[in-house]
Amino acid sequence: MTMEEIIREVNKDYPILKRKMVYHSQEIRQKICRHILPRDFEMFFDYTSKYKNHWLYKINCSKKESEYIAILIYHNGRGHVGIEVGDDGSIIYHTGHFFLRYNERLNLGLCAFNDIVKAFMKENFAYQFQTIDCIAPGVHTFFGRIQTGVIMGTVYKRLHFAKINTFLPTAVLSPNQQAHLEHLRREMAKYKGTEFDVF
Repeated sequence: MTMEEIIREVNKDYPILKRKMVYHSQEIRQKICRHILPRDFEMFFDYTSKYKNHWLYKINCSKKESEYIAILIYHNGRGHVGIEVGDDGSIIYHTGHFFLRYNERLNLGLCAFNDIVKAFMKENFAYQFQTIDCIAPGVHTFFGRIQTGVIMGTVYKRLHFAKINTFLPTAVLSPNQQAHLEHLRREMAKYKGTEFDVF
């Protein structure tokens, strides 16, 4: 699939999935308020859309708020990848290599692809990007921060599409990568409490 085809496929599915996650999280919060479920609830769910796409989504709920995240598990002919939709509608494409490195470099010891994706989703909700080099008009390499380490990949600004290629835990960064991370942290501090859109 091309990037454009991936975007079209995801955009067919995601509005329906989002409504499902919102409704599901409201149901869960009602059960929390009635003391049927624990005060802080977290659970993963599988969903196959009417277009036969397999989504894995996670809901975190408390009495006061709900959070949800979803990743489309897709086989691209060479292996599995994970495709996520950002709050702004951007597409975040996690390569199979990214998940392989995530599993290896955090010593998770997981075998099933879905289990690696769940481990990633359990710990990471937000992405913070800093573009590095322009490699073509509107196409940049990036260095980003997630809760468990840093990610590197390519962003296609016109398409609102980010491709995450690899992962490094903070402990193994080279001095140059550490400098990028420190710069990213300083830049992100300027935007604390505001929307930060890298696209």
